[in-house]
Amino acid sequence: MLVVLLTLLAVALGGSTLPWQQAAIVLGAATLIFISPPRRLLPRWVNALLGGALLCALLPLLPASLAPTEFRQLLTGELRLPLLNTISLQPWLTLEGAGLFFAAMVWGAFLFARHWELSRAVLLEIFAGGVFLLTLGAVLIHFSGFNFPLWHVETGAFGFFPHRNQTATVLGLGGVITLALASRRMHQRHWLALLWGAAYLLIAVSLVLNYSRAGILLFFFGSVVWLVASSHWSQNYFALGMGLTGLFTLVALFVLFGGETWERFRPKETGTGGAAPVLDFRVLVQQDALAMTRESSWHGLGFGNFEPAFPQHRKLSAIEIRAEHPDSDWLWLGLELGLPGTLLLLAAIALLLWPCWPFAKRSQRRLRAAALVGVLLFLLHGVVDVSGHRLGTVWPVLLLLALARNPRDDVPAPPAAPWIFGGLSAALAGLGIIWLAGCFVDVPLRTSGRLVELKERAAAARKF
Repeated sequence: MLVVLLTLLAVALGGSTLPWQQAAIVLGAATLIFISPPRRLLPRWVNALLGGALLCALLPLLPASLAPTEFRQLLTGELRLPLLNTISLQPWLTLEGAGLFFAAMVWGAFLFARHWELSRAVLLEIFAGGVFLLTLGAVLIHFSGFNFPLWHVETGAFGFFPHRNQTATVLGLGGVITLALASRRMHQRHWLALLWGAAYLLIAVSLVLNYSRAGILLFFFGSVVWLVASSHWSQNYFALGMGLTGLFTLVALFVLFGGETWERFRPKETGTGGAAPVLDFRVLVQQDALAMTRESSWHGLGFGNFEPAFPQHRKLSAIEIRAEHPDSDWLWLGLELGLPGTLLLLAAIALLLWPCWPFAKRSQRRLRAAALVGVLLFLLHGVVDVSGHRLGTVWPVLLLLALARNPRDDVPAPPAAPWIFGGLSAALAGLGIIWLAGCFVDVPLRTSGRLVELKERAAAARKF
């Protein structure tokens, strides 16, 4: 249960976007791993692939002479900027990003290898209940106008993450799980079916308030996929018809009362007076970013280096708006981690998805299918958005991936497994303590938090 609560805490802390929040989550993970280390390990091939991806994340710390670029020559030559002799323009940020990458790997390995004492149904109910309470809190805050300090939400916006699409991602995942729980309780004729049904409707309304197209698509498409899979197993096509009828009713209500959120799905008027879809600006950014990969295909830019390097490569998207990311998790990862590291990570994810099959009877397959649908939609969503670059979204997806695994899957249990996880928890604790010290103690750490502080000082100085 503590694992699920830590996952919900990562969401409740505004997505854990600030350095002290990330440090707190990593320290919490280290504590749980140390208290209850798994007695199993991931398959050897998965460990090898993840280790290779981590090494690729550290490649940009190598000397710059191994991979000279025109952009670096411009900065050190014409502009005479004093850069460190590394491939990464900001090696300290790259090291910090690699630390977060390592933390996510260790936490995912811990979740996937552990034996769950509580049933998957109970764990998913705790998770969905937490998402429901967070959603209810977001609705109350939205309509009351109260400013909750931990949620860095823009004025008038809805949610608990700084970016609405990341809030919508968690809501979409929670919606699919909530639908599965409502169906399960309905078959049991339990009163909790009403609660989960109300939670499902609340999430649907919240996605309209959130103003995110991606979240609504995740919510409805994930619900349809789960309904089809569940009805196929039970051969109850009447239930499928009723479920689809309910979803179509929600879609109709969304079209009628969706307001500005529904308008975002409609084609916009062009200058010639005809109705045609307008090329989204994010496509232009992605095209420029894709062209940029030729310069950093094997070694990557290093974590934290897309934003300063991208302006020199903008052609199709060359306007005054600054691009902090390429609006794609996988493209962003490919640029900063490099193509080899991204392929290794994708291969590791594929091997982790494989043990989710088969969906045999008496393996809670309907709930596991809901968790797997959420994971797959999250991975696909990463093609056109950057929700995967937040601890507050990665932690729930890792939990769902672990709960989707077939409980009958046999994984080797070497005697050294607890000792290995003990060492990994010590490494996580060290990272968390260093990051926490950088937030509250005056130490010369060049972290992302320090960079934000310097930018705030510079902005304040310009006012005078």
